[in-house]
Amino acid sequence: MSCCILQVPLNYAQTNQSSISISMLLLSPPNQKNNSLFVLSQGPGESGLGLVSIIDQLIPVEYGITIIFPDHRGTEYLKNRCTIEGLNQFSMTYAARNLAILIEAFQLIGRISILGVSYGTYWLNRFLTIYPNLVQPPVMNSPLKPLLHSFTMYNIRAASMTSQFLPYCHYQIECIKYFPVDRPGVMLYKILQDIDSNNQLSQGLSSSSSDPLATDVNTPVLNTDVLYYYIAFSELWLYFNQSDIDQQALNTFQNATIIAPNLRSDLIALRDA
Repeated sequence: MSCCILQVPLNYAQTNQSSISISMLLLSPPNQKNNSLFVLSQGPGESGLGLVSIIDQLIPVEYGITIIFPDHRGTEYLKNRCTIEGLNQFSMTYAARNLAILIEAFQLIGRISILGVSYGTYWLNRFLTIYPNLVQPPVMNSPLKPLLHSFTMYNIRAASMTSQFLPYCHYQIECIKYFPVDRPGVMLYKILQDIDSNNQLSQGLSSSSSDPLATDVNTPVLNTDVLYYYIAFSELWLYFNQSDIDQQALNTFQNATIIAPNLRSDLIALRDA
């Protein structure tokens, strides 16, 4: 077992600018053969080691396959970078480009394969869209088909759920006291603005902590998975051909969806850098 860290561009549209570190774990069997398998299982903010404990059930060590677990960008110490520039680190397209760099950096000999599990199927599907001939064969294992269901519009669905949650919260005393007293659209804007200006709060959201505070019998809503998934996760992924996300792009996404008539554009807003 060995670990590796590789530097990759934060923004592939500006490769001469800042970079981030991508980590991975490599498992080498004793009877190593010239076959390697990259296992993609988790998304932004989650370790890529989710299948390590059961990988021997899927790929017996007797096969002699070298197994590599890469982390998605935006994992661990990078996950609290929530500025507009930082959004790019979560991009599935950029994660796919990272994977290509990892494959080239390892200079592996023999057959190279990729297994995508759960979110990893979306990651692998994006990789194959950009690099259709780099590996063989790819395997996807997920209850959702990436060709029929995509995270591209995740921010739209999340905004819809958030706009429904906030009016409900408005009439619950133990809920609304943790939010600005405004219309849902204004509340959402102020919440995102507060998150962007408060690194500690942003870090708390990224940890998806749902444990009650010792000094409060009622867990503050801002420290729950509700906002973590519905708001903090509402801006994570870019479309395939996008290098940067902006308000115009979000408006275009919204207008292209069948639920657009039910959503006002002021309910979907980027945080300022």
